[in-house]
Amino acid sequence: MSVNDELTSLLKAVRDVVPTLHKNGVEAEDRRWIPEENIALLEKAGVFRMAVPRRFGGLDLGVAEQSRGIAEIARGAFELFLDRLPGRGITYTNWTEQSQHPLTQVQVATAANKTAAAEALSTRWLDVLQRRADAGEQPTAEEKAAVRGQTAFAVELCRQAVEVLFRASGGSVIQRSVDLQRFHRDMEGFSLHALVQLNANPEVQGRVLGLDPETDFL
Repeated sequence: MSVNDELTSLLKAVRDVVPTLHKNGVEAEDRRWIPEENIALLEKAGVFRMAVPRRFGGLDLGVAEQSRGIAEIARGAFELFLDRLPGRGITYTNWTEQSQHPLTQVQVATAANKTAAAEALSTRWLDVLQRRADAGEQPTAEEKAAVRGQTAFAVELCRQAVEVLFRASGGSVIQRSVDLQRFHRDMEGFSLHALVQLNANPEVQGRVLGLDPETDFL
């Protein structure tokens, strides 16, 4: 099974348990702990094995593969935003349907395009890495650096997509009962991880784009 197949299978398994995660979301928020049911379902889906090396029974997915999962979070936020739109007006205006306002339509398109662009970047590098794996070769230093930089950029695009939707959701979005605020918080947290941090990783990529790397790493 290819890495792409494994990733597709994992994402499908996660989507299948989303209804239960949604059902338990408010309880987890109120009690400040993750229900055992959620942990068991995510473990069964393979989420906790994503970054574990194969020799230890994991999937050994790199940052390029994991960024596809981040795009799924952005897509989930997009669906939540659309679900909340019907019947919502715009405070202090005569607009009784936020969905009809041109700005809302621009925001929805912007979020969708940022997520699609992130997925395109991820798909490109998944194909490169799979070809290298099929040939029994290591990616070149330039390819490794590009994966680091473009994966971080893809995650940033997803973060921006969720931010656009969050800002367009009104003050009520910060309520703990509103799922979108959890998506926003999780996206903000993940984007700060060193492997996808926006400043550190494009710096690695920039060092192979015709500049002197000035490091033994490259």
